[in-house]
Amino acid sequence: MKNKKVEKKSALSSSSFLPLFNYLGGTFIFLGLLFFLVLNWYSLNPFLKIACTLGSGIAAYLIGVLFFLNPKQEALGSAFFQIAALMLPVGLYVSVDRLGWPFPIEEVNVYIMALCFCFFLLTFLFYQRTLFLLFILIYGSLFFVSLTNLIFQHSSLSFTHLTNYEFISLGISYILLGRYLDLDKKFPLSGPLYFFGVLFILASSYFLGETFFFNKIASLSWRIITGFLLLAFFLLAIPLKSKSFLYWGAIFLLFYLTDLSARLTDILGHYGWPLLLILMGFFFMFISSFVVHIHKKYF
Repeated sequence: MKNKKVEKKSALSSSSFLPLFNYLGGTFIFLGLLFFLVLNWYSLNPFLKIACTLGSGIAAYLIGVLFFLNPKQEALGSAFFQIAALMLPVGLYVSVDRLGWPFPIEEVNVYIMALCFCFFLLTFLFYQRTLFLLFILIYGSLFFVSLTNLIFQHSSLSFTHLTNYEFISLGISYILLGRYLDLDKKFPLSGPLYFFGVLFILASSYFLGETFFFNKIASLSWRIITGFLLLAFFLLAIPLKSKSFLYWGAIFLLFYLTDLSARLTDILGHYGWPLLLILMGFFFMFISSFVVHIHKKYF
């Protein structure tokens, strides 16, 4: 009985590694095609450039569809769908460049990202696989960023720090979608969505407050907002049972406390830095013990 259990565990562990090797193989194939194109860019005619990029992407997609006809070959088919997802936007950019599409690059970005988003959205609606949902998230995010950049570039509105606000919007969307998927239990993407959602929000709020650089002329409102965000993420870590909220909150809290403590050097003069180092040592030990306690109790 024990031997059978060991055989079952080893079979499960080996089967779980198979998709990883397939995706690594797809990544290497994509890099090989891209490297071949870069080395032979000036020797290839426009038709071969389009065939090596857009043609290979379409071919990889069709091969993935053929493998999906057999449920036992879905892992291998997913690798070819990965190649298609990587090659199709490259092929579209190469096609636009070689055919001389008379549009600025900002509009081209919007059209290509929208086309890739719609293409994999239709694929997801047909196959209902986590991989295609991941492609939708990637191209949907790129479409959102390219569209907002295009809108504000051609409008009379002057919007500073646009990239930071874009990432905050994406972070909020990721967290909300991750919560929905966490409740639905159908697609296991809530963990990565929480991870990047918290990272995008906290990193953008820090840059808006210029906290990393100890700038004296910084946005006080965003410094206060960052403090409330840190508190909110610590509180949400327990009901959402997300380690991303806990660990990212702890990491950015260390940056936040370091920035606030650095002002002691202006108040206490020469005694500021020794006192700062001592206080930061106690802060680090406290946060470390706090995170370990929360992790053991709720995770």
